[in-house]
Formats: sequence, C-alpha cells, structure tokens
Amino acid sequence: MQTEAQRKANLVGKFWTRWEHGNHPVKVWETENGRRYELLSPDGPKEYDSFKAFLLDMYGKNPHMSFNRYFRVSVEQNRAIWSRLEDGELEILPAPPPGIDLEARGHEVRKLLLAKFGGWINSSGYDPEEILQEVNVGILRRNVGRCVFDPKKSSFGHYVFMVCNGVLANYHRRDKRRKTHEQSGLLRFTDEGLTLVDVTDAEIGIEVPYGDLSDEASAVQRLQDWIAERSDESGLAQSAIEVLPLVRQGFKRKEIAEKMDWSIGKTSKVLRHLRQSAEKWYELN
Repeated sequence: MQTEAQRKANLVGKFWTRWEHGNHPVKVWETENGRRYELLSPDGPKEYDSFKAFLLDMYGKNPHMSFNRYFRVSVEQNRAIWSRLEDGELEILPAPPPGIDLEARGHEVRKLLLAKFGGWINSSGYDPEEILQEVNVGILRRNVGRCVFDPKKSSFGHYVFMVCNGVLANYHRRDKRRKTHEQSGLLRFTDEGLTLVDVTDAEIGIEVPYGDLSDEASAVQRLQDWIAERSDESGLAQSAIEVLPLVRQGFKRKEIAEKMDWSIGKTSKVLRHLRQSAEKWYELN
C-alpha cells in the first residue's frame, strides 16, 4: 500500500471538471497499472481506473474526447485554483440544479430562437415575444418533468434548439387549425342559396315561432324532432340529436369523439344512425 508521500510523488496533476459537471476538483495519479483519476465531489470522492471511465460517468457515454481537450484550463490556472482550494479560500460547491436557469441563460435562449427560427416566425407573421414566452414555458415545464436538460446527454444549444422546434411546430399547428375552423359570419339560406352572412344580419338569439325560422334552421329542428319521436332504448337517437350541431359545423369523427368524450366505435355508430335517420326523413319530406 502506498504511503501519503508516495502518493504525492506519483501525483501527475490537479485539474477541474467543466462547469456543466459541477466544477469539481480532480486529482490524477500515476500507478503501476496506469493512471487513476480521483474526483472530489460533495457526495464523496470517486476513483476511476481510466480516463474513459471518467468520461462515461461525466457524459453517460464516451464522447471520444482527449484528456487535454477535456481539461482545457492551463496548468498555471489549475495550480492557482488548487492552491486557493488547499488554503481554504475556495470550497467544493454542489453540482448546479438540473434544468436551465432562465434568469441566467434566458438571453442565450432568445438568441438561439431568433437565429434558428427567426425566418419561420417572420414569414408566418407571429409575434417573436409571444413565441419566446411559449419557449420559456416549455423549458420551465421540462425543468420539473422527465425531459430535463442534462449536459451529460446533450449540449445546451442542441437542447434549446429541440425545445424551440417542438414549441414552434405546436404553435403553428394550433394557429393553422384555428384559421381553418375560423368563420367570420354564419351560414344562412338566402335567395342566392347557402351564403355567409354577417352576424348582425343573422338574427341570432331572437325567439320566433317555429314556422318563421329560416329554411335551414327549420329543417334541422324538424329533423331533430323526427329523430326524437323514434328514439329507442339504445340511446342512439338522443346521441344523434346531441351530435348534429357538431356535424353542421364540419367537425370530423375523431374531433367529435374528443369533444363528446366518446370512443371512436360509439361515435361511428351515432353518426351512422344520424345519417340513416336523415336519409329516411329526407325521403318522407
């Protein structure tokens, strides 16, 4: 067993891990079986029998990085840091908390967003500040979730790029869906046929006798009454009446199932019952 004097004689150097790995001190020893690496962390010292094992613990994988590349601080700077540590001027600090501190690195997130996705944002007419807030919310959610930023698995830039890409894609999808279903007016039967009229001209909310309704509203009301008169214990008739307004608005089967909290199978049965009832009612009228 080596004495303390022998260990000091075999000491190759004292180094410091990178900031993303906690800024912990590392001692490198020369032994008969090769170099050994001693990591001094708040959780206690750890020893590695090779530099590859050390990198695997730091990154979770082998990044094929050389010793000189990882410990990129000069020997003089390392000596100055270690002398302050041994004199008690510095202390071993705990590793930084997981995730991204937006107060400290929020400006970097903003730069990456505008640099990589500025063209997409401008061409789509989105507000950059609104998109940035969406990205910040996405990062904060990931900080307490399963997809928290881990410097051992990815770089800061790549992680932020993936978050921005996902957030912007979802925002674009929501905006496109809103514009697709957005309607500036109401469809009504006029002398020219089914046309889009202004809400103020549609007489919405005015209670009028049954016979004074527009042709479309009157037909829908009669169809609902006809279906209700032929209801049975299956409950399909009542479900068809409830789903008719959604069908008129152009919702698809999957969207109707989500809104009504039904299964796809039940939704298909209700829509089939509604279609068959409408066909029979049309034949009788």
